[in-house]
Amino acid sequence: MLSHSIIANALAAAFAEPVFLATLDGRYAGENEAFRARFGLGEEELRGRILPELFAESLAPDGMIPLEISLPRIAGAVKMVVKPLLSRKVAIGYYARLEEDALREPMLEDAAAVAERAIEALPFGLTLWDAGDKLVVANRQVIDRYATYGVALRPGADRVEFVLSAVRSGLFGQKYVGLTIPAQEFSKRRWFSRPFISGASTIERMADGDWMKITSHVCESGFIVSFYEVVDEPKQSHITPGPTAEYFLTLLRYLPDFVVHMDLDGKPEFINAPFAEALGLEGWDSGRSLSAEFFADTFGTSLRDVVHNLKVDGPPVKFDQRLRKADNTFVWLRWSAHGLFHGDMPVGIIATGRNITVEYSQQQELKHQSEELAKKNKSLEQFAAVVSHDLKAPLRHISVFSDMIVEESASGNLADVQVYAQQVRNSAQRMDRVIRRLLEYSQIAYKIAAFSRVNLADIAIQAIQNLESQIDEAKAELLLSKLPSINGDPDLMRHLMQNLIANAVKYRRKGVTPRVRIYATDKGAMVNLVVEDNGIGVDPKFADRIFTAFQRLHSDDKIYEGFGIGLALCRQIAESHRGVIELDSTYRGGARFIVRLPQDLNH
Repeated sequence: MLSHSIIANALAAAFAEPVFLATLDGRYAGENEAFRARFGLGEEELRGRILPELFAESLAPDGMIPLEISLPRIAGAVKMVVKPLLSRKVAIGYYARLEEDALREPMLEDAAAVAERAIEALPFGLTLWDAGDKLVVANRQVIDRYATYGVALRPGADRVEFVLSAVRSGLFGQKYVGLTIPAQEFSKRRWFSRPFISGASTIERMADGDWMKITSHVCESGFIVSFYEVVDEPKQSHITPGPTAEYFLTLLRYLPDFVVHMDLDGKPEFINAPFAEALGLEGWDSGRSLSAEFFADTFGTSLRDVVHNLKVDGPPVKFDQRLRKADNTFVWLRWSAHGLFHGDMPVGIIATGRNITVEYSQQQELKHQSEELAKKNKSLEQFAAVVSHDLKAPLRHISVFSDMIVEESASGNLADVQVYAQQVRNSAQRMDRVIRRLLEYSQIAYKIAAFSRVNLADIAIQAIQNLESQIDEAKAELLLSKLPSINGDPDLMRHLMQNLIANAVKYRRKGVTPRVRIYATDKGAMVNLVVEDNGIGVDPKFADRIFTAFQRLHSDDKIYEGFGIGLALCRQIAESHRGVIELDSTYRGGARFIVRLPQDLNH
């Protein structure tokens, strides 16, 4: 309350006899000229000195107690009379007179009047607000200036209401006149928060043309003292804040990176505006408190790891974190945490978090592409081995029967030549079919997917239409349930659906009407697309083999024709969509294939 030297000196000067002033916690605050002349002591010897004799006393508002007080360079204790210094019936400190002067002239005037006269004599405006933001004292300079614009300033007035009324009245220019923002919303402005205003100054141009410098201080008791000085028109450099503590605090508040200062238990002491906004904590720095548990939930075990690794002069501890924002979106942050130390003891943590969501997504995409490339290389190796086997067989037949034709022709025995020639033709036709299926497989399986929003029900209908002749021939019954939409390639998804339905119709049981059921189940972020039939089924021991190209379980292609490419193609398509396809080995009524696909696949 009395820590500001101008106030302390003005109050001390109001007394004619030797007198000094002290704060409510017993700390020396100032003296008058008569005191300095009497004892030969200067301000530099006494400033901030704690007076234990005074601190030990508890004075009533109207009390006056004689005390013996020890002063520097004075032999023996000095007998003085101490009394609270009042302003509008509120104790703002103590004043002490020599006992002889107090007895000779016991209180020439009421202390409250002395304090008020001293405050009124100040060459600038002054307001004093208590810890609850209610007005305690305002001098005439401030009262008269605000009264000109219809803003009454009386003890008990609310600080937020007072500033809002002044802004609305036009005291700071016409641009705010008629402002309709409610006081509760107005109070959330950062310059109302006590950490922000402590020691802060601002220069404003008033409506009457004066330039007003407003400086505020927060005392240890929570009271706010504000000074209002009329100054010359400032240069631009004076208006722009310099590199002061407030400047750097403002810089931290509005850095695009997240900034947080925590104690060792994880309780936040400071967070900057972007971090507060991301967590949905608007107005946090104006008095809102957060628990240590809140930040433990936010940081998880990463915080404990940081504390464990803090070292004096050590490098920052870095870790990545996936953070859920207030709008339920996620960001990836790369935190760099530094320890705050008192000697060798850690006392807190300050950390900065940089948004690496784009970088992280790119890294994950690169990792996925590397994994996909490894899978494709492995698949190509298997593919090449199988192709080599399937092409060598008809080539061997062609070579053998060609040799036989040559031998028979040379010997003049032409009876079997026509049979051998037919075998050569059959082998050549089989090679042609294999090559065409290989071409189809390579065109589809390794196609670069073009992703868009795909309605699986529409895709299923297109696949059924393409298979209409096979379905009619088998007299198959199809049951199509409601299907969801996913992000995918419509052409590839149609090939997948068409192969699964075609297999369900082809591998039917003799004498049984084929029934194919197509449906989907929702598994959170994934969709399970199911194609189920009542056909001959698949032995579970072949559950993996059936998805390899050219792997047939039925050697007689006169009954079940094909090359074993369909399911291999389905696997490639599912994996290109970051999904999987599998046989449900628990199903006994036929075959059930499940394709697990992500609903929202971003590329």
